[in-house]
Amino acid sequence: MLVGSELQALRIIGDQAGKNTIWQVAAALGCSSDYARIICRSLGTADYIDLKPNGVCEITAKGRQELDRSKARAKG
Repeated sequence: MLVGSELQALRIIGDQAGKNTIWQVAAALGCSSDYARIICRSLGTADYIDLKPNGVCEITAKGRQELDRSKARAKG
Protein backbone atom coordinates (compact mmCIF):
# COMPACT_ATOMS: atom_id res chain seq x y z
CA MET A 1 0.00 0.00 0.00
CA LEU A 2 1.39 3.36 -1.05
CA VAL A 3 1.09 6.50 1.03
CA GLY A 4 2.42 10.04 0.95
CA SER A 5 4.48 11.34 -1.95
CA GLU A 6 4.55 8.02 -3.79
CA LEU A 7 0.76 7.81 -3.85
CA GLN A 8 0.50 11.46 -4.90
CA ALA A 9 2.97 10.87 -7.74
CA LEU A 10 1.08 7.78 -8.87
CA ARG A 11 -2.16 9.78 -8.91
CA ILE A 12 -0.50 12.53 -10.96
CA ILE A 13 0.75 10.00 -13.49
CA GLY A 14 -2.61 8.23 -13.57
CA ASP A 15 -4.51 11.49 -14.09
CA GLN A 16 -2.55 12.26 -17.25
CA ALA A 17 -3.83 9.30 -19.27
CA GLY A 18 -1.37 7.08 -17.42
CA LYS A 19 1.68 8.84 -18.82
CA ASN A 20 3.74 11.76 -17.54
CA THR A 21 7.34 12.90 -17.23
CA ILE A 22 9.46 13.18 -14.11
CA TRP A 23 9.58 16.94 -14.61
CA GLN A 24 5.79 17.20 -14.80
CA VAL A 25 5.48 15.08 -11.67
CA ALA A 26 7.99 17.36 -9.91
CA ALA A 27 6.04 20.47 -10.91
CA ALA A 28 2.73 18.98 -9.75
CA LEU A 29 4.21 17.88 -6.42
CA GLY A 30 6.07 21.15 -5.95
CA CYS A 31 9.40 19.42 -5.46
CA SER A 32 12.73 19.17 -7.24
CA SER A 33 13.16 16.93 -10.25
CA ASP A 34 15.81 15.00 -8.27
CA TYR A 35 13.29 14.15 -5.56
CA ALA A 36 10.62 13.28 -8.15
CA ARG A 37 13.15 10.99 -9.86
CA ILE A 38 13.72 9.17 -6.53
CA ILE A 39 9.98 8.73 -6.06
CA CYS A 40 9.49 7.52 -9.63
CA ARG A 41 12.39 5.08 -9.36
CA SER A 42 10.82 3.66 -6.22
CA LEU A 43 7.47 3.30 -7.99
CA GLY A 44 9.24 1.67 -10.93
CA THR A 45 11.11 -0.79 -8.73
CA ALA A 46 7.81 -1.81 -7.14
CA ASP A 47 6.27 -2.17 -10.65
CA TYR A 48 3.64 0.55 -10.20
CA ILE A 49 5.04 2.45 -13.18
CA ASP A 50 7.34 1.81 -16.10
CA LEU A 51 10.09 4.44 -15.99
CA LYS A 52 11.62 4.99 -19.42
CA PRO A 53 15.24 6.20 -19.89
CA ASN A 54 13.95 9.51 -21.31
CA GLY A 55 12.07 10.32 -18.07
CA VAL A 56 8.61 9.26 -19.19
CA CYS A 57 6.57 7.42 -16.57
CA GLU A 58 3.79 5.07 -17.67
CA ILE A 59 1.42 3.51 -15.19
CA THR A 60 1.27 -0.30 -15.11
CA ALA A 61 -1.66 -2.60 -14.39
CA LYS A 62 -0.42 -2.91 -10.80
CA GLY A 63 -0.36 0.89 -10.57
CA ARG A 64 -3.94 1.15 -11.84
CA GLN A 65 -5.05 -1.43 -9.27
CA GLU A 66 -3.38 0.54 -6.49
CA LEU A 67 -5.13 3.74 -7.61
CA ASP A 68 -8.47 1.92 -7.64
CA ARG A 69 -7.81 0.55 -4.14
CA SER A 70 -6.83 3.98 -2.81
CA LYS A 71 -10.00 5.52 -4.25
CA ALA A 72 -12.08 2.76 -2.63
CA ARG A 73 -10.35 3.36 0.74
CA ALA A 74 -11.04 7.09 0.47
CA LYS A 75 -14.74 6.47 -0.14
CA GLY A 76 -15.29 4.19 2.62
